[in-house]
Amino acid sequence: METIQSRHILQTLDRLISEMNTLRSQVIASLENSSDKTRRSVREAEYFGMWATREDMPSRSSRAWLEQLRSTQWSRSS
Repeated sequence: METIQSRHILQTLDRLISEMNTLRSQVIASLENSSDKTRRSVREAEYFGMWATREDMPSRSSRAWLEQLRSTQWSRSS
């Protein structure tokens, strides 16, 4: 039983080390790219417009939607 747990721990450590190496490479690449003086528009980012297809937000700004959500969800009823 102890051998199985040890193997599992070693496999988990190997997986985590591999993930850390991948993330390290990505951070290094990101730092190298950010050192460039060219600035990208926020509209070019992959997250831009991620709420564009939400059915509960048609033709509303995200700020108006958020204010409406806060007023309905956070209001205290006596």
